[in-house]
Amino acid sequence: YVHLSAGDLLREEAAKPDSALGHEINEHIKNGSIVPVAVTCKLLENAMEKSGKENFLIDGFPRNKDNVEGWKKAMDGKVNVQCVLFFDCDEKTCVARCLERGKGSGRTDDNEESLKKRIVTYNDSTRPVIQLYEKENLVKHIDASHDVDKPLLNPTGLHSDWVLIKRWHMDDYFLQKDDIISFESPREPGIYMIKRVKALENEMIYDTIKQKETQVSKGHVWVEGDNKRASYDSRHFGCIARGLITGRALYVIWPPKRFGTKLTPFNDDDD
Repeated sequence: YVHLSAGDLLREEAAKPDSALGHEINEHIKNGSIVPVAVTCKLLENAMEKSGKENFLIDGFPRNKDNVEGWKKAMDGKVNVQCVLFFDCDEKTCVARCLERGKGSGRTDDNEESLKKRIVTYNDSTRPVIQLYEKENLVKHIDASHDVDKPLLNPTGLHSDWVLIKRWHMDDYFLQKDDIISFESPREPGIYMIKRVKALENEMIYDTIKQKETQVSKGHVWVEGDNKRASYDSRHFGCIARGLITGRALYVIWPPKRFGTKLTPFNDDDD
Protein backbone atom coordinates (compact mmCIF):
# COMPACT_ATOMS: atom_id res chain seq x y z
CA TYR A 1 0.00 0.00 0.00
CA VAL A 2 1.15 3.53 -0.82
CA HIS A 3 0.63 5.90 2.12
CA LEU A 4 -1.00 9.19 1.13
CA SER A 5 -1.60 11.84 3.79
CA ALA A 6 -4.33 14.29 2.83
CA GLY A 7 -2.84 16.79 5.29
CA ASP A 8 0.67 16.46 3.84
CA LEU A 9 -0.63 16.95 0.31
CA LEU A 10 -2.51 20.08 1.37
CA ARG A 11 0.51 21.50 3.19
CA GLU A 12 2.76 20.80 0.20
CA GLU A 13 0.33 22.64 -2.06
CA ALA A 14 0.04 25.52 0.41
CA ALA A 15 3.83 25.89 0.46
CA LYS A 16 4.03 26.45 -3.31
CA PRO A 17 4.50 30.18 -3.91
CA ASP A 18 2.76 30.07 -7.30
CA SER A 19 -0.24 27.98 -6.18
CA ALA A 20 -3.62 29.68 -6.52
CA LEU A 21 -4.94 27.34 -3.83
CA GLY A 22 -2.11 27.98 -1.38
CA HIS A 23 -3.60 31.00 0.41
CA GLU A 24 -7.03 29.38 0.75
CA ILE A 25 -5.54 26.16 2.13
CA ASN A 26 -3.37 28.08 4.61
CA GLU A 27 -6.39 29.91 6.02
CA HIS A 28 -8.25 26.64 6.60
CA ILE A 29 -5.21 25.02 8.26
CA LYS A 30 -4.71 28.04 10.53
CA ASN A 31 -8.37 28.10 11.58
CA GLY A 32 -8.65 24.34 12.06
CA SER A 33 -11.44 24.18 9.49
CA ILE A 34 -11.82 21.68 6.66
CA VAL A 35 -10.52 22.44 3.17
CA PRO A 36 -13.18 22.19 0.39
CA VAL A 37 -13.57 18.59 -0.73
CA ALA A 38 -12.93 19.31 -4.41
CA VAL A 39 -9.44 20.56 -3.57
CA THR A 40 -8.52 17.58 -1.39
CA CYS A 41 -9.96 15.00 -3.80
CA LYS A 42 -8.06 16.51 -6.72
CA LEU A 43 -4.76 16.43 -4.81
CA LEU A 44 -5.38 12.82 -3.74
CA GLU A 45 -6.31 11.70 -7.24
CA ASN A 46 -3.22 13.39 -8.70
CA ALA A 47 -0.99 11.68 -6.11
CA MET A 48 -2.58 8.29 -6.81
CA GLU A 49 -2.06 8.62 -10.55
CA LYS A 50 1.50 9.88 -10.09
CA SER A 51 2.43 6.88 -7.91
CA GLY A 52 1.57 4.37 -10.62
CA LYS A 53 0.29 1.97 -7.94
CA GLU A 54 -3.12 0.45 -7.27
CA ASN A 55 -3.39 0.08 -3.47
CA PHE A 56 -3.45 3.08 -1.14
CA LEU A 57 -3.67 3.86 2.57
CA ILE A 58 -5.24 7.34 2.70
CA ASP A 59 -4.50 9.16 5.94
CA GLY A 60 -6.74 11.89 7.40
CA PHE A 61 -9.59 11.73 4.92
CA PRO A 62 -12.59 11.97 4.72
CA ARG A 63 -13.10 14.52 7.53
CA ASN A 64 -16.83 15.25 7.13
CA LYS A 65 -19.92 14.05 5.26
CA ASP A 66 -19.25 16.56 2.48
CA ASN A 67 -15.85 14.87 2.04
CA VAL A 68 -17.57 11.49 1.81
CA GLU A 69 -20.01 12.67 -0.86
CA GLY A 70 -17.27 14.49 -2.77
CA TRP A 71 -15.04 11.41 -2.64
CA LYS A 72 -17.81 9.16 -3.93
CA LYS A 73 -18.57 11.60 -6.74
CA ALA A 74 -14.93 12.06 -7.76
CA MET A 75 -13.92 8.42 -7.42
CA ASP A 76 -17.09 6.65 -8.51
CA GLY A 77 -16.06 3.49 -10.34
CA LYS A 78 -12.36 4.19 -9.76
CA VAL A 79 -11.78 2.86 -6.23
CA ASN A 80 -12.91 0.10 -3.89
CA VAL A 81 -12.82 1.02 -0.18
CA GLN A 82 -11.67 -2.09 1.71
CA CYS A 83 -11.84 -0.72 5.26
CA VAL A 84 -11.55 2.38 7.45
CA LEU A 85 -8.87 2.32 10.16
CA PHE A 86 -9.99 4.42 13.14
CA PHE A 87 -7.21 5.25 15.60
CA ASP A 88 -9.12 5.95 18.82
CA CYS A 89 -7.38 8.23 21.32
CA ASP A 90 -8.55 10.44 24.19
CA GLU A 91 -8.52 14.22 23.76
CA LYS A 92 -5.88 14.92 26.43
CA THR A 93 -3.37 12.52 24.86
CA CYS A 94 -4.03 13.86 21.36
CA VAL A 95 -3.37 17.44 22.43
CA ALA A 96 -0.18 16.49 24.30
CA ARG A 97 1.17 14.61 21.28
CA CYS A 98 0.41 17.45 18.86
CA LEU A 99 2.06 20.02 21.14
CA GLU A 100 5.14 17.81 21.43
CA ARG A 101 5.18 17.35 17.66
CA GLY A 102 4.85 21.11 17.25
CA LYS A 103 8.25 21.68 18.84
CA GLY A 104 9.93 20.52 15.66
CA SER A 105 7.23 20.12 13.01
CA GLY A 106 7.00 23.73 11.90
CA ARG A 107 3.24 23.25 11.47
CA THR A 108 1.16 26.38 12.07
CA ASP A 109 -1.71 24.36 13.57
CA ASP A 110 0.31 22.60 16.30
CA ASN A 111 -0.68 25.08 19.02
CA GLU A 112 -3.35 25.04 21.73
CA GLU A 113 -5.65 27.56 20.06
CA SER A 114 -5.75 25.71 16.74
CA LEU A 115 -6.00 22.34 18.48
CA LYS A 116 -9.11 23.41 20.40
CA LYS A 117 -10.74 24.44 17.11
CA ARG A 118 -9.70 21.18 15.46
CA ILE A 119 -11.22 19.14 18.28
CA VAL A 120 -14.54 21.00 17.94
CA THR A 121 -14.42 20.43 14.18
CA TYR A 122 -13.63 16.74 14.74
CA ASN A 123 -16.53 16.17 17.17
CA ASP A 124 -19.00 18.05 14.97
CA SER A 125 -17.91 16.77 11.57
CA THR A 126 -15.61 13.73 11.66
CA ARG A 127 -17.29 11.58 14.32
CA PRO A 128 -20.45 11.29 12.18
CA VAL A 129 -18.29 10.01 9.30
CA ILE A 130 -16.98 7.17 11.49
CA GLN A 131 -20.55 6.32 12.49
CA LEU A 132 -21.54 6.32 8.82
CA TYR A 133 -18.82 3.82 7.89
CA GLU A 134 -19.62 1.71 10.96
CA LYS A 135 -23.10 1.15 9.54
CA GLU A 136 -21.37 -0.24 6.44
CA ASN A 137 -19.19 -2.54 8.62
CA LEU A 138 -16.01 -0.99 7.24
CA VAL A 139 -14.47 0.41 10.44
CA LYS A 140 -11.56 -1.30 12.21
CA HIS A 141 -11.01 0.31 15.64
CA ILE A 142 -7.46 0.64 16.93
CA ASP A 143 -6.74 1.79 20.49
CA ALA A 144 -4.08 4.46 19.88
CA SER A 145 -4.00 5.87 23.40
CA HIS A 146 -0.81 4.01 24.34
CA ASP A 147 2.72 5.15 23.54
CA VAL A 148 3.62 2.64 20.87
CA ASP A 149 7.05 2.42 19.28
CA LYS A 150 6.84 -1.17 18.06
CA PRO A 151 4.12 -3.81 17.72
CA LEU A 152 4.07 -7.10 19.60
CA LEU A 153 3.69 -10.39 17.79
CA ASN A 154 0.65 -12.47 18.68
CA PRO A 155 2.12 -15.82 19.82
CA THR A 156 -1.12 -17.62 18.94
CA GLY A 157 -1.94 -15.85 15.69
CA LEU A 158 -4.69 -17.24 13.50
CA HIS A 159 -5.17 -17.04 9.75
CA SER A 160 -7.91 -14.42 10.30
CA ASP A 161 -5.56 -11.97 12.04
CA TRP A 162 -4.61 -8.80 10.19
CA VAL A 163 -1.09 -7.38 10.07
CA LEU A 164 -0.58 -3.86 8.74
CA ILE A 165 2.63 -3.99 6.69
CA LYS A 166 4.73 -1.16 5.29
CA ARG A 167 6.45 -2.32 2.12
CA TRP A 168 10.22 -2.75 2.36
CA HIS A 169 12.83 -1.49 -0.04
CA MET A 170 16.50 -1.96 0.90
CA ASP A 171 17.52 1.35 -0.66
CA ASP A 172 15.28 3.57 1.47
CA TYR A 173 14.72 1.81 4.80
CA PHE A 174 17.21 1.41 7.64
CA LEU A 175 16.54 -1.92 9.33
CA GLN A 176 16.79 -1.99 13.12
CA LYS A 177 16.80 -4.63 15.83
CA ASP A 178 13.33 -5.37 17.25
CA ASP A 179 11.62 -4.46 13.97
CA ILE A 180 8.91 -6.97 13.10
CA ILE A 181 9.25 -7.93 9.45
CA SER A 182 7.55 -10.07 6.84
CA PHE A 183 9.77 -12.18 4.60
CA GLU A 184 9.75 -15.11 2.21
CA SER A 185 10.76 -18.37 3.86
CA PRO A 186 14.35 -19.32 2.91
CA ARG A 187 13.33 -22.99 2.85
CA GLU A 188 9.85 -22.76 1.33
CA PRO A 189 9.68 -20.23 -1.54
CA GLY A 190 6.23 -18.66 -1.81
CA ILE A 191 5.56 -19.02 1.92
CA TYR A 192 5.72 -15.76 3.90
CA MET A 193 6.48 -15.40 7.60
CA ILE A 194 6.40 -12.64 10.23
CA LYS A 195 9.14 -12.52 12.89
CA ARG A 196 11.13 -10.06 14.99
CA VAL A 197 14.67 -9.00 14.03
CA LYS A 198 16.99 -10.01 16.88
CA ALA A 199 20.41 -9.37 15.33
CA LEU A 200 21.84 -7.54 12.31
CA GLU A 201 24.72 -8.45 10.01
CA ASN A 202 28.07 -9.18 11.71
CA GLU A 203 26.46 -9.20 15.18
CA MET A 204 26.67 -12.16 17.56
CA ILE A 205 23.48 -13.92 18.70
CA TYR A 206 23.03 -16.80 21.14
CA ASP A 207 21.20 -19.72 19.53
CA THR A 208 19.04 -21.18 22.33
CA ILE A 209 18.47 -24.43 20.43
CA LYS A 210 22.06 -25.18 19.41
CA GLN A 211 23.29 -23.67 22.69
CA LYS A 212 26.05 -21.63 21.10
CA GLU A 213 26.83 -18.15 19.79
CA THR A 214 26.42 -17.51 16.07
CA GLN A 215 27.60 -14.58 13.97
CA VAL A 216 25.09 -13.14 11.52
CA SER A 217 26.40 -13.22 7.95
CA LYS A 218 26.87 -10.05 5.91
CA GLY A 219 23.67 -9.02 4.13
CA HIS A 220 21.56 -11.15 6.50
CA VAL A 221 19.52 -10.78 9.69
CA TRP A 222 18.59 -13.14 12.51
CA VAL A 223 14.86 -13.43 13.26
CA GLU A 224 12.88 -15.06 16.05
CA GLY A 225 9.25 -15.21 17.13
CA ASP A 226 8.14 -13.72 20.45
CA ASN A 227 6.84 -17.11 21.57
CA LYS A 228 10.18 -18.95 21.44
CA ARG A 229 8.76 -22.29 22.56
CA ALA A 230 6.58 -22.56 19.45
CA SER A 231 8.33 -20.35 16.91
CA TYR A 232 9.90 -21.63 13.69
CA ASP A 233 12.65 -19.11 13.00
CA SER A 234 16.40 -18.53 12.47
CA ARG A 235 17.22 -21.10 15.14
CA HIS A 236 15.87 -23.68 12.68
CA PHE A 237 16.66 -22.25 9.23
CA GLY A 238 19.52 -19.87 10.01
CA CYS A 239 19.95 -16.21 9.04
CA ILE A 240 17.74 -14.78 6.30
CA ALA A 241 18.99 -12.66 3.42
CA ARG A 242 17.83 -9.04 3.45
CA GLY A 243 16.57 -9.56 -0.09
CA LEU A 244 13.89 -11.92 1.23
CA ILE A 245 12.33 -9.18 3.38
CA THR A 246 9.04 -7.87 1.98
CA GLY A 247 7.81 -5.42 4.63
CA ARG A 248 7.86 -4.06 8.17
CA ALA A 249 4.88 -4.61 10.49
CA LEU A 250 3.25 -1.48 11.89
CA TYR A 251 0.31 -3.06 13.73
CA VAL A 252 -1.20 -6.44 14.43
CA ILE A 253 -4.98 -6.03 14.21
CA TRP A 254 -7.04 -8.66 15.98
CA PRO A 255 -10.45 -9.56 14.46
CA PRO A 256 -13.48 -8.38 16.51
CA LYS A 257 -14.91 -11.88 16.83
CA ARG A 258 -11.95 -12.84 19.03
CA PHE A 259 -11.21 -9.72 21.05
CA GLY A 260 -14.27 -7.46 20.86
CA THR A 261 -14.64 -4.23 18.93
CA LYS A 262 -11.41 -2.62 20.10
CA LEU A 263 -8.45 -3.51 17.89
CA THR A 264 -5.17 -2.66 19.55
CA PRO A 265 -1.58 -1.88 18.56
CA PHE A 266 0.83 -3.44 21.04
CA ASN A 267 4.18 -2.58 22.56
CA ASP A 268 6.67 -4.58 24.57
CA ASP A 269 5.07 -3.53 27.86
CA ASP A 270 2.10 -5.75 26.99
CA ASP A 271 4.29 -8.89 26.84
